[in-house]
Amino acid sequence: MAQLEKEQKKHLSLKAKVATAKNDIRGGSLLHAATEAQIEAVIADNPDMDSEEDLQCALLREGLVTQKMINALDRPSLARLAPPLAQGWIRALYRGFKDLQGFRISCGLRIVAGIKSCMGIRPGEQEPGDDMSTADIKLLDKVRMSYDRITDGLTRFPTAERFKGDEIISTYAMLVLAQQYEIFLKAEEDNKALLEKILVTYPLYTEFLRGVLGCGPILSAFFLSEIDIRKAMYVSSLWQFLGLGVGSDGKGMSMRKEHQIMVPYVDKEGEIKEKVSLTHDPYRKSMVVEVFINSCMKAGREWTAEQLTDMEGLSGVKLKGWKKKNKAAGPFKAKYAQVYEGHKIRLQGHAKYGTATETRVMHRERMAKRYAAKIFLADLYEAWRPLEGLTVHDPYQTAKLRHAKHNSGYATAIAV
Repeated sequence: MAQLEKEQKKHLSLKAKVATAKNDIRGGSLLHAATEAQIEAVIADNPDMDSEEDLQCALLREGLVTQKMINALDRPSLARLAPPLAQGWIRALYRGFKDLQGFRISCGLRIVAGIKSCMGIRPGEQEPGDDMSTADIKLLDKVRMSYDRITDGLTRFPTAERFKGDEIISTYAMLVLAQQYEIFLKAEEDNKALLEKILVTYPLYTEFLRGVLGCGPILSAFFLSEIDIRKAMYVSSLWQFLGLGVGSDGKGMSMRKEHQIMVPYVDKEGEIKEKVSLTHDPYRKSMVVEVFINSCMKAGREWTAEQLTDMEGLSGVKLKGWKKKNKAAGPFKAKYAQVYEGHKIRLQGHAKYGTATETRVMHRERMAKRYAAKIFLADLYEAWRPLEGLTVHDPYQTAKLRHAKHNSGYATAIAV
């Protein structure tokens, strides 16, 4: 009997096997986040519903039903509410841009490695007294300047016979590699321009993201392509999806063993098995916590009152020279960089995290970035949901604990 069941399982389609496994593990539920309280909230927000199909449509609209449920029920009304194709197009463009960026970076690293090899530096050997990444960037800039000098005024790329190198690009192969880097860089810039053209067709970009200092076209394309706001009924759903939730142990979600879960998969033999996995994608988390917050900080600081007084009477070359010698020492220009700095200062007076050890300093840094990212995502949630015709729910601390709502600092396009 067991052998017969095993033979029957082999003939099931891949989709059916995964569906069967998920039904076994999740008790047959097709809802991935809905609880009785959430379903009651959907019914309260939609009092005109008079059928089971209307309820299912509302659950899907609020992001409480998986795409597998749409396929299983095979109802046109549910299929119409599936994520729009517009997100698929921006995702294809964004990921194509990231692929080109990866090619360009790989090519640049090969150029740097080739030059260092000629200088007698072996692969993996640390250069004394300098940061490797900074040194690599400076060296690559010198290669690009050398390439411009060699090819300046030429209508066609030089042949090997007519090649005349310099102290940086000494071989013809290095010149060809430098040209390959320039080709990748040009393609990357062209694709960035294409992204900017399509972004203006998305209301979230024109109404919110474009006004966020530190969030350029590339980061805007990331948020539009990698986040499906329909599935985030609450802002906490968005935090959880991007790895900014809190684990059962009360600590922020991370890669530690306590925060890992078991998920089903189909092995090469076609059998349903389980594997250890994370609850979030580390790439998406790093884009929000590290790349976005760092980009906000790179937007710079304001000038202090004392510095503005010193600049009075200066103009032209003198003013430019003064600014080159002095750095702005005021607050950050970007709102979310200000949130990061303010929370970091508060943590310095914390009883547990306020100690000056190196571990605590890095811990405070990560906590402050995480806090600033969550504030940004709360603003993103409030701006995006109304644009899609979805209900905006107050966060837990406001709806349940009756705490005051945070002041976003950015006026959303639609009043909620």
